Amino acid sequence: MVGSDSGAVTIHLRSLFAEGIQFSTSSAPDEHTIGFVYWDEDANTLAVMTDVQNVVLQVGQEQYIKVRNKTGSQINNGEAVYVTGAVGEQPTIAKARADAEATSYAIGLMTEDIADNGQSYCTTSGVVRDIDTDAFNEGNLLWLSSTAAGGLTTTKPAAPNHAVRVGCVLKAHATEGMILVTM
Repeated sequence: MVGSDSGAVTIHLRSLFAEGIQFSTSSAPDEHTIGFVYWDEDANTLAVMTDVQNVVLQVGQEQYIKVRNKTGSQINNGEAVYVTGAVGEQPTIAKARADAEATSYAIGLMTEDIADNGQSYCTTSGVVRDIDTDAFNEGNLLWLSSTAAGGLTTTKPAAPNHAVRVGCVLKAHATEGMILVTM
């Protein structure tokens, strides 16, 4: 069955036998549409638009987990988080810190700002973009901070703090910084 909705073609198939599917490589879509799959020319992979505005998964290059913030305040894009519990089969998170065992089990970096009681995605491996990495140099290894909740440092924490390697800086920039998460 083939149908059209706002210029888009919807196809429902019971079975399909094809040698492959060719995606356009000319440009990304103009607006965010949940479930839309396209070729990401910058990342050279397929990309899937999630249910969160501006969060796009680059297939095969990163992994996310959907989380909920129940801390009472916003957690920012690029901040390290750990699991504090669960609500409705979804992990709750807070800012991670390397000075205590309970808070040092970081699962990744937030993929975007997440308001209190909001839901969004945490990058457990892959690239987090559009963050302030101006304090670092490209190629710097990053560790979970023992002094700033959610923070990162180039200095490996010494005992009794926990040494939690987070990843490395791919691009040093005040607003367009990039970190490769390797947790």
